[in-house]
Amino acid sequence: GILKPDIEWYLSQQILPPISRLCECIDGTSQAMIAKKLGLDASRFNLRHGSTEIDDNSLVKFTPASFLVDTERFKDVDKLLITCQSCSTSNELKGVFTVG
Repeated sequence: GILKPDIEWYLSQQILPPISRLCECIDGTSQAMIAKKLGLDASRFNLRHGSTEIDDNSLVKFTPASFLVDTERFKDVDKLLITCQSCSTSNELKGVFTVG
């Protein structure tokens, strides 16, 4: 016979978990809401402790990288050195918007 994929299983087991992990830091999202958007039964994915409200006291303190100052944000990044092919002198490229 012809095998047919179990689309509900695929969505709930393979698609929903990674999407939920990626979106969990976005305020107002929940696994149940994402499940509903995927066409799944949202009641199966409500939070286990019975509430979908966000408790500000239990949130992890997270600062997006875009909010950090550049020196902190790029502290582990190697400097970009450009080497002249003629004289073999290396110069640091500080950026196209850097003055001086």
